[in-house]
Amino acid sequence: MCPNRSFTFSCLALVMLLGLGGQAFAVNYNAVGACTPPNLPAHTYTTIQAAVTASAPGTIIEICPGTYHEQVVITRKLTLEGVAAAGEDAVVILPPGGGLVQNTTDFDHASNPVAAQVLVQGPFVAAVTITNLTVDGTGNGINGCSPDLQGILFQNASGTVNHVAVRNQALPPADSGCQSGESIYVQTGAGFSSTVAVQNSSVHNYNKNGITGNDPNTKLTVTGSYVQGSGVVPSPSAAQNGIQLGFGAFGKISLNTVIDNTYVDPTAAAATDILLYDTAQNSGITVSSN
Repeated sequence: MCPNRSFTFSCLALVMLLGLGGQAFAVNYNAVGACTPPNLPAHTYTTIQAAVTASAPGTIIEICPGTYHEQVVITRKLTLEGVAAAGEDAVVILPPGGGLVQNTTDFDHASNPVAAQVLVQGPFVAAVTITNLTVDGTGNGINGCSPDLQGILFQNASGTVNHVAVRNQALPPADSGCQSGESIYVQTGAGFSSTVAVQNSSVHNYNKNGITGNDPNTKLTVTGSYVQGSGVVPSPSAAQNGIQLGFGAFGKISLNTVIDNTYVDPTAAAATDILLYDTAQNSGITVSSN
């Protein structure tokens, strides 16, 4: 309130600040595809990567139902959100027609090449949200152990994966012994940090790991999700792990269903539904109600 004239200038200034504040914190929307998304986008694009490249930090990119054959690289704070339209809600990211290609290198394994379907890469990424879509590795075109096939990869980056299906990060049977093929992966280089939450999501048909958080200063929280391995995997296939915290990582694993990660010969290698390997010390790691 402005009870008397002496406060008129202050009140006008307050109104102006509120107006500017509303503009400063307004959310920008862009769209991908041909539907009419729930919000009114500034621009519409035919590919997810085109929308990502053109969008300012903080933009929500609404993706229409459909199949998108591409690899996506995100280097700023954005939201990728699959939306429903005309009675459909399936937003599926598949490999390009020619297969996946290397788009980064692994921090932990002598800079091995990596082909990630969705790559979130810092260190300048604040918080990327990926929600209501599917990342499917079918048709990835990778033969052999390199590049490492990954569905969603966070490197020196933070964010949330919510209501997302990640599947078929698999190799041909002849290459199933490769330590490659992870559905969701978080890794952090020296001097940086990553905080990622995977919520209400599903992962299945991976060659090596379902959901992985590695390295010091990696915090991975996995809650309310479903992770399914390939069942009894014969030698010389890779020994699968459902959810892994390793090599200095920490976090919380709770309220998940994790099944079917079994290696045929436990004397040769171990497969684990939930694996804690050389994790961070005194970091409050929580594993409960899975």
